[in-house]
Amino acid sequence: MNVMNSGEKDILTGIYSREGFCGKVKTLFAQNPEEDYIIAAWDIEKFKVINELYGTIIGDRILINLAARLNKLCTEKEGFCARLESDHFALCLPNKYVNSIRECAEEIMITGISVDDVIYPVVVHIGMYMVDDHNVPVSTMCDRANLALDTVKGKYNTRWAYYDKSLTQELLNEQEIINQMQKALDNKEFYIVIQPIVDAITRKVVAGEALVRWRHPVKGIISPGVFIPVFERNGFIANLDMFVCREVCKYLAENNEKGISNVPISVNISRINFYNPNLGDNILEITKEYDIDPRLIKIEITESAYNDNTYDLLSAMSEFKQIGFQVLMDDFGSGYSSLNMLKDVPVDVLKIDMKFMEDLDSSERACNILFSIIQMAKRLKMGIVAEGVETKNQYDMLKSMGCDSIQGYYFSRPLETDKYTEKLLEPVENTYSFDKELNETKQGILVVDDNEMSRKIIASSISDQYRIMEACNGREALEFIRNNFATIDLVISDIVMPEMDGLTLLRNIKGSEIFGSIPVLVVTSTDANENRVKALDIGALDVIDKPIEPVLLRNRVRNIFNAVSGQQNYGYYKLVKDNVLLKQKLDMLTESNNLSMCRILLGGEGPVKKVVDVQYCNETYLDIHNLTTDQLKDDIKVILSTITENYENCYATVHNAISKKEPKAQIKYKTTTKEGMLKDVVCDMVFTYWDDNQIAVDICEIVVD
Repeated sequence: MNVMNSGEKDILTGIYSREGFCGKVKTLFAQNPEEDYIIAAWDIEKFKVINELYGTIIGDRILINLAARLNKLCTEKEGFCARLESDHFALCLPNKYVNSIRECAEEIMITGISVDDVIYPVVVHIGMYMVDDHNVPVSTMCDRANLALDTVKGKYNTRWAYYDKSLTQELLNEQEIINQMQKALDNKEFYIVIQPIVDAITRKVVAGEALVRWRHPVKGIISPGVFIPVFERNGFIANLDMFVCREVCKYLAENNEKGISNVPISVNISRINFYNPNLGDNILEITKEYDIDPRLIKIEITESAYNDNTYDLLSAMSEFKQIGFQVLMDDFGSGYSSLNMLKDVPVDVLKIDMKFMEDLDSSERACNILFSIIQMAKRLKMGIVAEGVETKNQYDMLKSMGCDSIQGYYFSRPLETDKYTEKLLEPVENTYSFDKELNETKQGILVVDDNEMSRKIIASSISDQYRIMEACNGREALEFIRNNFATIDLVISDIVMPEMDGLTLLRNIKGSEIFGSIPVLVVTSTDANENRVKALDIGALDVIDKPIEPVLLRNRVRNIFNAVSGQQNYGYYKLVKDNVLLKQKLDMLTESNNLSMCRILLGGEGPVKKVVDVQYCNETYLDIHNLTTDQLKDDIKVILSTITENYENCYATVHNAISKKEPKAQIKYKTTTKEGMLKDVVCDMVFTYWDDNQIAVDICEIVVD
């Protein structure tokens, strides 16, 4: 019953309609030319939800009661009120009563609105326009009050706002963009740039994100921050999303023609697109038009889209997965239901919200949360991309945490397609060293002392058995630990140091969820008994006095490692540390040659085993077999079915080896790679039988050119 009277009164509420309000206010201004007035636009937050929850009859009663309270206020304060439409109201009062408007709103939100003795909570927002010219049409005054109202809609810490002239200018600018958007699309003023995403270990470009730019013939480059919000409000963003998909496929097709090996590129899909039931088919048709493998297209969606349109989003994501598109969750951690969302949403990769990067250098809490997210994603078999990385410290820290991929200005800004291709083809120096690997098998000890001679005495006493790192004060040590925690097994720290003393360093270490289990041996002077007690209270495992006796130091260090090896929390830290180091070594080892590696866990009763977990897999393995990680999670037949020639013999060899519980097997075969090339492959398999139903299979393959 939300119908307005075409006359001056609103049928539902009995107060003035828009037409009646404009007429009454115009007369009021004419009769009181010296009086200053204010126009206030009111809006009930999420009134559609109220109608859904309680029904339209209750919704109408709420509107009627709200109108009565506003009318009472206006009658007492020499003004008028109106219901403009739906749940939108307007008031006109003398300026001197502006506080009365706020007080009325606060009272309504505190007490709610009563209908048949039932209290219904109501939240309102208000936009206010201070009338400075009585000759401006009243309808325009209402529009200006509504502009102010729009700036606070959906905000929980601000309930009202005042109009200023910049809002009108914003409206004019927005309308100019709307007037030009279709012409700009037709005239190819929009174009894509691609920001590289690099492997955290090898620094090699492994993917890219496509972003849209607008090169205006008169204004030059228009910022996406200006036109994207406008397009999201008016729906034109759906057209722009499809334009970006098409441009990405066109670029990939051009690379194929030139013989350039492509990596996947992600495209952002706006939330409005998920209302389109044919979204997946539309994108698939574009890939078919340009003969692009769907696995080269990744779909990025924002976490907030999950809250807006859950059903359609989940339906579309399932369709994406069936087609072969990988799905990335952008801005993970920015919403209010991240963990609940992961339970329902079939995403392949989490992109960590850039806000974490802003605090990474300075906030221990941000580091702890970020580390937990990375480890959680790994346990859920999801990839992790950290975007917004701008400094070496951020990169080093993320790498030490085990983050898979890095995106940000530290490696590259978004590039036009020709420059992106150059970046893609740019050789990456392989920093892997077998000597370094051999050295890193030793346990690592960080020695912290501002006296260089003291550091050398400690290092010379234990360097034959341990790998030594050094820092000259607590602050330098803490930064080193944050960036390289996976390489540190023990900290030996002096107490008296400049910038940050040893006790403060100890508190920071023990207060960290990431590296709090690293044991600490404190060095102090023989007469500093108070410091000795403090260090042990904070969490040091042992204290040794200066001057240091080498034999005693070696025994203390050995005893500490023996003591901590059985502690449960240290065991978890060591597991995380070893996983980070193992991934770094495997990625470095396989980065620049044809060696492919994979570790899978088979399970299930009977002779045919299912792949229950993929514990490690490098890109070369996926390329050789033309598979995705998801496709690996099937029975062993599906993996072997990628073999082009000699399939039956290979399957029989593997099946017989498992049936007889043999420790290893070798097969030779031909397969068609992702690039469509027929390759000879030699494959060695090592089987570890954990019980009758679980088998770990370590696979190492070499492509024979």
